[in-house]
Amino acid sequence: MIFWTCVIILVLLLVVVQVVLIIAAIVSPFGTTRCPHKYHFTTDEGTFESTYEVEGDRPFMLKDDYARSMARLLKKTTSILELHHINYWSMNDLLYGVNKHKTFVPWSDRLQLGMMVQDLEKLVDCEDDLANKYIRMVMSPNGCELYATDIGPIIDISFYTENTHGIVPARLNCIYREIVEPTGESKGDHKGEPEGEPEGEPEGEPKPQEAEGQEVGLAKEDIFETKLVEFMGFRIRVPNKLEVISRPVPWQHFNNRHIESVYRILF
Repeated sequence: MIFWTCVIILVLLLVVVQVVLIIAAIVSPFGTTRCPHKYHFTTDEGTFESTYEVEGDRPFMLKDDYARSMARLLKKTTSILELHHINYWSMNDLLYGVNKHKTFVPWSDRLQLGMMVQDLEKLVDCEDDLANKYIRMVMSPNGCELYATDIGPIIDISFYTENTHGIVPARLNCIYREIVEPTGESKGDHKGEPEGEPEGEPEGEPKPQEAEGQEVGLAKEDIFETKLVEFMGFRIRVPNKLEVISRPVPWQHFNNRHIESVYRILF
């Protein structure tokens, strides 16, 4: 009896694993085809080609339908941002694709934009225009997400501020739209606290926020004025100095968006 119970449990576990794998394959933005060295990508605007080199094993290629959805979402969003005079810029994987490939990076589904914290309220005012394009806006503690479908592409918007270190990520709670703790602000800047060096610290010693490993901001001239460049049949904004900001993009089989999609369907 115990033997057959164990057999039944094992069979059920195998069935569950198989179902999860099938769902993962369906919702994954990546297909089973490994990227050729020349990647042809067809959107509503036409066919675009990028040539790239990658060390080691070739990563899996974005599904064509998913990449087309990425282009549509990005084009609609950026046109609304331009209409409302919101100054944004491409970041990370998207920026690398714009600069290096002139298409999306074939093995990445990440769409990331940067924006100054002063434009947050302008972005909130865009919600109706975005909804008219069937784009939903969701505020999180660390940023903003724009998406059209639950298992489709997402645009992640990160907010930045300027201080003595340059352009740095803003410590902002986007749900309540308030700054948690301004980056680079010393304790003496808070109301009711004494200015100057904290009592008991030897004069001339570095403050804790100036210790080794502190985040270093980008120079303002590296980002502004942003530039409009041609990309996938439409125009998108990039930082002023592409060669400083753009970085190679690593590849991974299961990215965060993939895992999140599987979780949403199962639970």
